[in-house]
Amino acid sequence: MRKEELEFHKSRVAFMIINSKIYFLENSDMSHKEWYLSLGYDIEKFEDIVRGYYREGEIVFYKGDFIYDEHVIKLAKQYSQKIKKHVKDFNAKVYVGVIKGKVGQIWQPDLEIKFE
Repeated sequence: MRKEELEFHKSRVAFMIINSKIYFLENSDMSHKEWYLSLGYDIEKFEDIVRGYYREGEIVFYKGDFIYDEHVIKLAKQYSQKIKKHVKDFNAKVYVGVIKGKVGQIWQPDLEIKFE
């Protein structure tokens, strides 16, 4: 992993939703995949795990190759308040999906979720 990627991982609060439970990882340079494997889960199921991160006022949810679908949107709406409480940022914006860019750059979130 490149230095920029490791620095990004350390700069965020990562999360994963596994079996209806949310897990957080802070101050770590592990990727989601490394973290998932370290917890003893089956790599075959990793692509379907809804995961994401909080960083600088943004919560981003995705699965697979940084994509989203109706299930990701549903979980974003369901879990965003728990994440806001955990990171102590109740004004954080919530997004699904990520527009992939170059490694080392901050990739932009795709779709903002609006709450009514």
